[in-house]
Amino acid sequence: MRDMDRRGIAAGDPIGIEAVAELARSLAGCEGACVRLADDGPGRPGIRFFPHRTDAGDLPDAFLPGDMQPIIGARALTGIGFWAGLPLHDAEGNITGLLGVFDAQNRILGEQAMGDLLTLARILSSLVALAQHGGTKAILPAAPSVARACYRFDAFARLRIGEMLHDIGRCESTDRMAFRLSGSTEMWTPLLNSFEDGWPEVAAEIIARTRNALRDYIRMHMIRNREADVMPGEREYDLYGLLWRVRGTVEAAEVWRVEHGWQPFDTAPVAESDDPRDLAAHALISAVPDLDARIGADVKGWARRLAQGAQISPILTAVA
Repeated sequence: MRDMDRRGIAAGDPIGIEAVAELARSLAGCEGACVRLADDGPGRPGIRFFPHRTDAGDLPDAFLPGDMQPIIGARALTGIGFWAGLPLHDAEGNITGLLGVFDAQNRILGEQAMGDLLTLARILSSLVALAQHGGTKAILPAAPSVARACYRFDAFARLRIGEMLHDIGRCESTDRMAFRLSGSTEMWTPLLNSFEDGWPEVAAEIIARTRNALRDYIRMHMIRNREADVMPGEREYDLYGLLWRVRGTVEAAEVWRVEHGWQPFDTAPVAESDDPRDLAAHALISAVPDLDARIGADVKGWARRLAQGAQISPILTAVA
């Protein structure tokens, strides 16, 4: 066991971490999983993503359970629409790591799946403890403590952004916050922002994570050139000098830009919309791959201005 410690538990995967992560992904129906160990063996933290990611070195602090320190200098995970993290414990109940599942899109994780993941986290806790220390004492680690994990949140406020209502929850042991649609039983989505950042920043984060902010920004700011010389069925739009044309419907559509001509694009993201502005906005996103980089700062500023109008009320007096 001590040789395994010196090499690092993750090295060579001697305890089957990859198999556990694949099972976690399957149980949650998520696109990714990760295992974060406070001590990977040689006295240092370690983290592995499944499938492997090259854009991240560690999880954001808000996603780490209590008492876990971030890896110094590591980049944070991006592109998270849903996250569920389950702490790993030793026999005394100390947090020794984390088993997490995540997805680019927000989703609902049912009680059965959550229960299965909790069981899987206990099994992985045992495997890690045995690999690190050995002995029967590590076979039955303590059950995860709700008070020390941030997958349990209690609703305390309701945030209105336009017509949308979100419940805001707080973890009593860490004061970290999360959100979900008011009245729903969905899993809570952890927030990176907190009280100290202010409610506008919290609202702006929710806007960015629950709606296509880039598409909404385009819809609100684009102008249709009704005087343009186009063929019947074609529509031309202008977004601060960016010109494009659209023809077709959500069943099949094409987008035109002067440097590329007419090209078909995937309409699936707006297939449920009957508003031609959604199709037009998505057409521009499809036609300009670096659009987010070009106008991303404007989109974020717009989301923050929109968030300024958000209304917060105590959960006991909020009216749905």
